[in-house]
Amino acid sequence: MPQEVASRYREFERATNAELEKSVGGTIARAMETALPNLRHANGSGREWPLDSRGKQASSLQERLMTAVREDVEVALKSDASLGEQVARVLSGRRFDEGARAQVVRLIDARPQQLVPGAVRRVVGAWTQATLGGRKSDVSVEERRVERTASPSRTPDREQTANRSERSAPGRGWQPGRVDYRKMSDEQILGM
Repeated sequence: MPQEVASRYREFERATNAELEKSVGGTIARAMETALPNLRHANGSGREWPLDSRGKQASSLQERLMTAVREDVEVALKSDASLGEQVARVLSGRRFDEGARAQVVRLIDARPQQLVPGAVRRVVGAWTQATLGGRKSDVSVEERRVERTASPSRTPDREQTANRSERSAPGRGWQPGRVDYRKMSDEQILGM
């Protein structure tokens, strides 16, 4: 391949990748915002999150999840033989102008738009399962530990039973093992 053609192709590829990164990155960010709307408000320390690639504030958790979604989409795109053939047809004429770039961007960008929602569901689902699964096992271990230390032969007297009933009545104090996750941010849940 002549040097001039290789140079034009490198510039074509750079511009195409930049446009696709912006488009697909925006799609991933919107899907993440829909899936985890409280994630960007999760920092309770008063510090601001570092800026992400779009100049918006992002938590490290948000960045990790978005990276996992991006990787999931990239794997699917690389394994899409039909898409590869379509792009190869456009590039076979070695026309690396604006029209060819726009055509390649449209071809490639349409597929991630379809893939992102499923990738977000998988990544967020796996994260949730790992996070809450770990929390459940921690709670189960603690519950078993409490059960072992309690004496099974001892029966509580009326005063202890009344105190326990009073503590467990709705709206009266904290109940061990009961957490209202709806009132907590994702970061607070992770910090438990």
